[in-house]
Amino acid sequence: MALTLTFASLLALAACTGSEPVESGDREPQGDCVAMLGEYPPDTIVMEGAQPVDVPFTSWSCPGYDSDTFAEQLPTLTSAPTGEVTIEVEFRDDPVFEIRAQTKSEEISLDGEIEGESLTFRLPVATEHLWVRLCTSDGRCANYEADVEP
Repeated sequence: MALTLTFASLLALAACTGSEPVESGDREPQGDCVAMLGEYPPDTIVMEGAQPVDVPFTSWSCPGYDSDTFAEQLPTLTSAPTGEVTIEVEFRDDPVFEIRAQTKSEEISLDGEIEGESLTFRLPVATEHLWVRLCTSDGRCANYEADVEP
């Protein structure tokens, strides 16, 4: 089943961004949400251009809980000659993706097609950085980032 991400998907994504940042020690994380940390959205997704690369989340949040990894170095994704990138991840809990590619001069939102357990999209020429946000219908979100080399 193929699903093209649309403006409606971006509206659903807005529900993922409603949590307030929580400073360490301010209060305890909220209920079942924090129990999903590391479960879904997953700790790592696989991005495949010329070859597969494991990409861990750089931040993970849910209502009342935010966690950043402060990664010193991001994974590097080598782009395929066609510019096509596939993300392999288990789809559950009505996932919504936001994908952005950054070049030297602009940031571009990308559309992709979900088929089976993967999401495929095409990178613009000269992409330097790729950012993927995966959110669920109940407000759990993870951000994944990779540098891109030709």
